[in-house]
Amino acid sequence: MTRATFIIGAAIAFLSSAAAATSPPVTFESPCECRDNHGEHRLVVKNDPSTPPVDASAIQAVAIVLLSFIQSEGRRLRMRFLWLPMLGTVFVGVSLGLPLFLYLRQLELDRKAI
Repeated sequence: MTRATFIIGAAIAFLSSAAAATSPPVTFESPCECRDNHGEHRLVVKNDPSTPPVDASAIQAVAIVLLSFIQSEGRRLRMRFLWLPMLGTVFVGVSLGLPLFLYLRQLELDRKAI
């Protein structure tokens, strides 16, 4: 994995998470003349005011497992800069911490192979 690939992947993950957080309600205007004749209020407005279910305990559990994995694997390989993916996991989330750790791990494996 090259640095450019990692940077592009991290940018896509960041932008998609930022875009998902501020999505406006979706409305649909029927292009045909037979509006409202396909069923009761079909496709007039697709707007559900309720938020999607988020299980905070599951997210926290994944973050804790990732932090322990970073710590154990980092010690095993004697990696440097372990604080960086750990900080990313705590302040941003698993979507930053895991790819950053895997990138740093690959750099360390490549460095030790030479």
